[in-house]
Amino acid sequence: MIEKELMGLWLNSLASKAPVPGGGGASAIGGALAAALGQMVANLTVGKKKYADVEKIMQELLGKLQALQEDFLDLADQDAKAFAPLAAAYALPASTEEEKQEKVRIMEENLLAASLVPLHMMEKAVETLTFLEVLGEKGSRMAVSDVGVAVQFARTALTGAVMNVYINTKSMKNREKAEELNTNVTKASSVWVTAMFVQLTALATCAIMWVIDGRPDIMKLFKVDNKITLLGGVIGAFITFTVIKSISGLGIAKAEVTIVVAQIIVSYL
Repeated sequence: MIEKELMGLWLNSLASKAPVPGGGGASAIGGALAAALGQMVANLTVGKKKYADVEKIMQELLGKLQALQEDFLDLADQDAKAFAPLAAAYALPASTEEEKQEKVRIMEENLLAASLVPLHMMEKAVETLTFLEVLGEKGSRMAVSDVGVAVQFARTALTGAVMNVYINTKSMKNREKAEELNTNVTKASSVWVTAMFVQLTALATCAIMWVIDGRPDIMKLFKVDNKITLLGGVIGAFITFTVIKSISGLGIAKAEVTIVVAQIIVSYL
């Protein structure tokens, strides 16, 4: 299968010590997978009498998610093209004052270029999460867990992009420009709680199905003794995140992103 061979080649490149592809490309692939899974859910919803009232919405989402899938794949290539010269710049000589100044100039140019790609990726991830929220609410109930998986991939694209922006701006000499880029990062943070909310909605729906079906293996997984305990725990968490989502405008979403990013970036400080 040609697709499998191509993916295998890409993964082998990712696993190698070559500077590209790396985390940025992998984040973009995560976004593409999110968009593809979203399309699957929409395809499972269209044409069903039960979801006839959302048929038009699903058809629109199919087109938008297909475009996003292509955008993410293009961003994977853009990330490699932007990072390769940055990696090379780190190896430039800096023995004389002239060489040092030239290296700084080239580094600044490439750090900026390497930051713009993940910023664009963040925008696409936010857009994807917005569409996945709709699918979580209106898509086929039988595919709600797939929406949850798609959200996880989209979150990977988002947080991966956040980390890549921060790691580049940290090295920039032009702090004014660096802070401008960092400010753009925070604008996407408001979707973080929404993403968690969609995932928890998917989990709650699945939990209800598990309770109805009486799945002892699932109860064992969550280390609970009975179905009521499992359902109660999920509903409790669901209510908690509903409250968080409703007040996320006060900065809780921003704090969520900051905590996650800080755990990675702190090692570089």
